[in-house]
Amino acid sequence: MYPAPLVGGLKRNGYHLGPKIGSGNYSTVRLATHIGRDGKNKLWACKIVDLAKCSEQTREKFFPRELDIMTRVKHPHLLRVHCVVRCNECVYIFMPYARRGDLFQYINKHGPLREPQAKEWFAQLLQAVHYLHSNGIAHRDVKCENLMITDDGKLLLGDFGFAKQCWSVEPPASCGTRHHWSETFCGSASYAAPEVITGQRYDPMVADLWSMGIVLFMMLNGALPFREPNMKQLVKLQTERRYCFEPLLPKTPSAAAKATIDHLLHPDPAQRIQMGALRKLSWVTGSPRHTK
Repeated sequence: MYPAPLVGGLKRNGYHLGPKIGSGNYSTVRLATHIGRDGKNKLWACKIVDLAKCSEQTREKFFPRELDIMTRVKHPHLLRVHCVVRCNECVYIFMPYARRGDLFQYINKHGPLREPQAKEWFAQLLQAVHYLHSNGIAHRDVKCENLMITDDGKLLLGDFGFAKQCWSVEPPASCGTRHHWSETFCGSASYAAPEVITGQRYDPMVADLWSMGIVLFMMLNGALPFREPNMKQLVKLQTERRYCFEPLLPKTPSAAAKATIDHLLHPDPAQRIQMGALRKLSWVTGSPRHTK
């Protein structure tokens, strides 16, 4: 289930932990340096999970599942694991360090994205989620805070704490939608689909598509579409489709971009756009003109 404890500890194996740069529900993230045998240093982000402080459910179910998925997935737009080390009751997960932070931080600093940039980054998110779904994995926590920006300006989807393996192989296209229900509330309410918030049995892959719609709206608008702390009122806003773009945006998003969001933010999961249709939309398939 977990790797064998590392003999000699972190420092004797070249790993040195630096300042804290983030935290999660049951973990912290610290900047780390690894000194290789050639004497060269490399920076990593290190997620540290203290098993002794985790609940039994997390220790026995959620974290092993996260560890299994994050060490198996390999895609250019997924945050890859460099190595996993265990020392006593702590598990250290070393991953690439994204110096430019996450998408939420980027938008807070720079404001809404220009549409060509939003199209490019959304296409990269789409590639990552399609890869997961094709391998039977639902992410269940797609949000701006889990999208890291690399030094060369690429988007990486990370944090598999709520990810779920739904099947082992992609179902044949002829079978249509294959249901793989979830009942657990996962992720952040601001990004969660109405069927998740209301506690219905839901298809987690269809719920991922809603969350992608929230991310796209955030990219183009600079703010969330639904900003309501009361869960009952939040669902009311979602089901009535009461969202609109800020009136003072530098440039109004195109009709095709808005239509893509409308397809993703359909409150009825049975009528929400599916992955295959999403990948064929004109706004998604059009070539983005990258702007810095």
